[in-house]
Parts: sequence; C-alpha cells; structure tokens
Amino acid sequence: MYKYTKYSYEEFILRLRSIENKKNDRQLALAMELRPDTLAQMKIRSKIPFESVIGYCEKTGYSMDKLFFDRDYKSESEDTILPHENNNKFYNYKIYNTNDYLRLPRISASNSIKAIELNNDILLFDENINSFDNNGIFLIDNDGSVSAVNIFTKIDGEYAYNYLGFTVANDLSKEQLSKLNIIGKVLKTISLQ
Repeated sequence: MYKYTKYSYEEFILRLRSIENKKNDRQLALAMELRPDTLAQMKIRSKIPFESVIGYCEKTGYSMDKLFFDRDYKSESEDTILPHENNNKFYNYKIYNTNDYLRLPRISASNSIKAIELNNDILLFDENINSFDNNGIFLIDNDGSVSAVNIFTKIDGEYAYNYLGFTVANDLSKEQLSKLNIIGKVLKTISLQ
C-alpha cells in the first residue's frame, strides 16, 4: 500500500518561490495570478491553492511532480527534453491577443517576445520594437487584422515593402511608414507546413 508523506505548506511555497525566483510571497502570488491576501490566507490555513497551481503548471509548463515532490520523472532517453522541464532550452511565449502560451525553443532572454500564427507559420516577434528600426519583417495591425510585411530601404534611400510570401515590392513613403501601426519586429519564423 502506498503511504503518502505529507510535507509542509512552507516547503511547497519555498520550492515554488525558488523556481520562480521570487523574493517574497507577494511576488509569488502575482506570478501565480493570485491576490497577495488570498495567498496569505491560504498560508495561515496551510492550504495549497491546487486550482491555481494546476493553472500555473499549465501556463508555465512546469512539472507538478517537481512542484509537489521535488522530483522529475525522466523519459527513458537522457537526450529527450520533457515539455515540463525547467531549462534554458525552452520558453513559454505568450500568444498575441490571447491568454494562451506556446512552448518553443528559447531564442532570447527577453520577456517582450510574443508568438502569433499567420498563414501556417509561427512568428516570434519583439513587441518592444514598434517602429521601423532597420530592414526586416514587421507585424502591422490594420484595424485588428495583422499582416507580416517585409520593410526595406531601397538603394536610393527610399522605402519599399512586400507582404510575407509575396515577391512584388511596393514603394512606401516616409509619411506612410510613420503611419504604420507596427506591433513588433519578427525575430524568427517557424513554418508549420
């Protein structure tokens, strides 16, 4: 018969704070999308917020085995990276205009990188780059419709653009460029085809 070994609430919270690299319970509560006073009440009663923990694990990809029992159950091959492993190779990117996340290989340490699916591609973009800074692919929002546009400087110093997947280039004046609603610069494209 299996014997359950109960551990303390404090042990669980300390483990979770360590994983999240939070200095106090308030920071941890905010990371778990809980009100700080809610976590404080749970601490007084030694009640683990299971619903919040499950949502947290789903959102971050962390293992519940790791959170509750401080152990990861590995796959048979040492080369396999489990989707719930907390490592530097994978990251949960927030999907643009949703509360969902997409777990992909890490491309940067920046938290400003988001994901979007366009035309059977996953585009990872930096939302902090919201104006033309150099040649590249930018995401443009036209009244709720997002397009990926390659914007570049022509030899004569003027600008041109073409939609991702199209080869025909169109001229773009400086005034038109300044009026574009750029929501980010694409850093990586992952094809789903």
